[in-house]
Amino acid sequence: MHALIMRMASQCRLGMCAMVPVLLGLLVAHVSCLQDLPEQMTNHTFVFVIGSHHSGTTLLDLVLCQHKDVTCLLDTHKPENEGQHLHNVYASANKAGGMFGYGFRESNHLTEDSEKLTDKNRQRVWASWAKYWHTEKPVLLEKSPPHIVKTRFLQELFTAERTYFVAVTRHPLACAHFHYMRKKHKRINPKPKSPLSRCGDKYVGHWLQIYGLLAKDAPYLKNLRMIQYETMMASAEATNSVVTQLLKFIKVDPHIDLQFSNPESSPTRELDHLHEMSQSPEHSEPHPASSSTSATTTAHSLSQGQRALPDGSLARALKEFHGDKHHVHITLSTPHWRPDFVSQCDLDGSFYKTVKERYAEELKRFGYSLDDLDFYEPPEVFKNVMINP
Repeated sequence: MHALIMRMASQCRLGMCAMVPVLLGLLVAHVSCLQDLPEQMTNHTFVFVIGSHHSGTTLLDLVLCQHKDVTCLLDTHKPENEGQHLHNVYASANKAGGMFGYGFRESNHLTEDSEKLTDKNRQRVWASWAKYWHTEKPVLLEKSPPHIVKTRFLQELFTAERTYFVAVTRHPLACAHFHYMRKKHKRINPKPKSPLSRCGDKYVGHWLQIYGLLAKDAPYLKNLRMIQYETMMASAEATNSVVTQLLKFIKVDPHIDLQFSNPESSPTRELDHLHEMSQSPEHSEPHPASSSTSATTTAHSLSQGQRALPDGSLARALKEFHGDKHHVHITLSTPHWRPDFVSQCDLDGSFYKTVKERYAEELKRFGYSLDDLDFYEPPEVFKNVMINP
């Protein structure tokens, strides 16, 4: 709606006021395209966890899901239980550009002006997710990283009053850690096919694209908060503070019992159903309703690891928490991605220099550096929506 109003003003300034009746017709059509929210949806708050792939969205999803008033998508047998894979109203990222390409496709960026905003499509999305939610709970949680380019669409679908977004940001080279450490990328070749890619070119470029789109969409969103992964995981106190503020943001009792364990002594459990593989029934956990054990949560940092799949390919081993999907234990530890990246790319070489020339200045606006990989600060771009410890 806002976009149409801005277009009408622009047309008049250009001396094309004759176009205004046409645009007004579009405005009326937009306003009337969706009926009131159906009764089965009106008693709920919809919370969407978004961000780059591997930025910490899974951790946040599982932590928030421990709350007694929150239900999330579980046991879907789809990659990472992400709602994007459960319907065909819009294409999932892997079918629309891939993990490091979907942000560049204009058709993937959905707003309140999308022709996909129909009552039928709203019902289809609801039906595909509701079967995995405990709809007797007030807060319905969904996590799909690529929804970072669909925030305005989802807000219009479920109404601005009931829709909340929690975005996670993390250094783009940390987000890409699994990808550049896969076997086919790890072997250093004297004549590599894509040396710029190995030095982070496509990872940083796509990361900036999707967070840039979120920055442009942010003024249209009524309820948005941003979490910086590095800040949140700096200490147990920081994690507790961020989670408490998040729970207040989504208007539930701001308490989850976070317990922090020693990474040296805590056994880790590999969760083996991420984007690189499909979940199968034998990997699924019991639905929370069938679990008699009380939910206890602890806190973590993504550590490196790979796991061989039956076909010989590699999948990421999530060693960031132990326990199971319903009783999460998070372990604060030192990230391992920096030395791994340095082992793949000469930071003094010409390829990395090219990457820095392309992206370093823009990345500073988002709180990260390509010169000092240990550097992070709250991003200026999202200063009005940041949750800081």
